[in-house]
Amino acid sequence: MSDPARRTLLTKALEETGSGWLLGYWGTNAERMLDRVLADLDAFAAEYERRFREKPEPFRLLSDDPYKAKAFFQADTLQLSVDMRIMVWRILLGCEIQEIAFHYRQGQEMDLSILLRTPYGEGEGPYRGKQAADFRVLRHFGAVESNERLVLQGYYALK
Repeated sequence: MSDPARRTLLTKALEETGSGWLLGYWGTNAERMLDRVLADLDAFAAEYERRFREKPEPFRLLSDDPYKAKAFFQADTLQLSVDMRIMVWRILLGCEIQEIAFHYRQGQEMDLSILLRTPYGEGEGPYRGKQAADFRVLRHFGAVESNERLVLQGYYALK
């Protein structure tokens, strides 16, 4: 069971970022789902800290950068695997999308692989997605054209 203060913090984060509708959707299961999301956030933070030797603080985004907080606390992001959530966090910190490989065949396991480039020019990844929820990450990338070529950049809230 989770700390009620952390549940309150997550509830506030969801409400402030436009994802408060999830609480109604979850209905009588809201407390259990909040605990599950908190456990997933803890797993994300622990793995991120293991890899990068710094602890991410998603709740701090609420005051530091509400637009990034809105993207991070989207329902799609909250359902991502740890690896994909780390990739999202890295993009929110300024990494660029270098390469995406996606393989899908009906009735088979999908494979999503994303390579990033840090602001210092170093390659990072691959970040791998194997679950269906990981596919949803693709609809949050911004798409622009540069020199008649597609450039994917950023990670954005859907509304």
